[in-house]
Amino acid sequence: MADMSAWEVLGVPKEVQRGLSEQSFTTPTPIQTLSLPPAIFHHRDIIGAAETGSGKTLAFEIPILTHILGHKSSQEASKTTKNTTKNNATEATGTGNGTSKLKKPLLGLIMTPTREFALQLKNHLKQAAKHSSLKNPQNRPYGKGKNLHNHFTQYIKLGLSS
Repeated sequence: MADMSAWEVLGVPKEVQRGLSEQSFTTPTPIQTLSLPPAIFHHRDIIGAAETGSGKTLAFEIPILTHILGHKSSQEASKTTKNTTKNNATEATGTGNGTSKLKKPLLGLIMTPTREFALQLKNHLKQAAKHSSLKNPQNRPYGKGKNLHNHFTQYIKLGLSS
């Protein structure tokens, strides 16, 4: 593996570094260098503007992966130490009739203007997470004709009531 120390100081997990190395991303771009530390270490939201090809996609995907990996490892540690039998989940999955069934927590949400871009992002995430325990990122891109209002209203109602 190439020297990935520039990524390490930004808080990028080793398993994600391996995925980046395989894609020849051995040095972070300026927008990644500026955005990753506050997003990873301080859980800050980031707004960035940069040219096409500047690394914006990885600048927001890496903190999401880092958060999910951290959540997963803390859950595994919790199960080991507390001998938990079930996960009280927080993600709502609609049943189609306005009711919700609790399942897994929503750990990341990426909204894109097109289905094609959503699929491109999924492929980037899969490559970056290739060497982690996250083998199959879930994506549910919605196309034309889908009722996004009802879908997101369920999430909003769940968030407001808890």
